[in-house]
Amino acid sequence: MIVNLRADPYERAPYESGMYIRWYADLLWLFVPVQQQIRALYADYQKYPHQDGASLNAAGINYQSIKLMQTLQKLESREQSMPAPSN
Repeated sequence: MIVNLRADPYERAPYESGMYIRWYADLLWLFVPVQQQIRALYADYQKYPHQDGASLNAAGINYQSIKLMQTLQKLESREQSMPAPSN
């Protein structure tokens, strides 16, 4: 479903308006150029992998602390599996 958020910020037109089909049909020609733009956008996506953003809120702090604990557990398990250094 495609909605013009400037014209319909509450996204009600597809459900409440009979003109949605008309608007959709009038803008159907845009699908091919938009596909080309999206393809160009994601062409180098593998070169730049996703990185989590940093935000300071309660949910983010909780998520970050859980992620940090998991990372520490992985490091501890790897340390235990490594042989002790010999002198």
